Amino acid sequence: MDTVANATEVVDISMLKGIFQLSPADVVSRPFPHIIKQDILEPAFYRELKAEFPDDSLFDNRGKRIGARTGRDFYRGDSGFDEFIARSSAWRRLYTCMNSPAFLKFTMDMFGPYFDEFRCRVNADKAQLVAHTEGRFSVWWRARKARWFGAGAKQDPDKVFVRFDIEQSNTGYAKPVHCDNQSRLVSFLVYFCDADEIGLEGGDLRIHAHVEDKHYSDLERSPKESDTKVIQTLRPRDNLGVFFLCSNNSYHSVTPITRSKDYRRFIYTNLSSTAENIW
Repeated sequence: MDTVANATEVVDISMLKGIFQLSPADVVSRPFPHIIKQDILEPAFYRELKAEFPDDSLFDNRGKRIGARTGRDFYRGDSGFDEFIARSSAWRRLYTCMNSPAFLKFTMDMFGPYFDEFRCRVNADKAQLVAHTEGRFSVWWRARKARWFGAGAKQDPDKVFVRFDIEQSNTGYAKPVHCDNQSRLVSFLVYFCDADEIGLEGGDLRIHAHVEDKHYSDLERSPKESDTKVIQTLRPRDNLGVFFLCSNNSYHSVTPITRSKDYRRFIYTNLSSTAENIW
């Protein structure tokens, strides 16, 4: 597994700040470190991305997983993904920036100070970006391998890679209260739709907190909804973003979509460890 090297464009912090309207001051530490921000991407750049959002046909025949995942997602490893990134200047810029050591450092500056408190196995000062593609089977297998066999003593949690999903969801989609996979370090979500414009009923993102006063490391990652309380509800809006540490208490859910005139479009990206369990 080789260290990522961007041969076509050098990404520096000034380029990132021209895309991501974020800083460490935006982080809210409780109940878990997170950022919720309108216009999380530079507005003009966001409009370019939305204008070049992948055609619906690129999401077809990827599998039917309504409820568990969106059922319509498109990511690295899928046929057509590399070609889409190559022909869209805006999406290529976003993809290149997020797959860079500069983005890793940018993220560590925001969330690294919380790693020890939330018992993360990744060392923010030693984290290294590596080239890795997580295919569709890997998503299923990595989550279950961690659950069944534990973290794996020989795995290096400091080797991280970028997962980059472009997604669409429609009626029937829902997510119970959960945390993302135990290999996830931080997740980054941005909406590419307006709920009112598409007549969306349901599809709200909810942030939860556990009702029990236990240390983060002792909390279950998939609690019963009755063991949590909703602390914030987010209705999808253009360029509304959420950036959060995937700690043991990073609880979130999506209310069932019961009606919509168009797809609920968004990106779900994250930094993930090559180790199955970093929490």
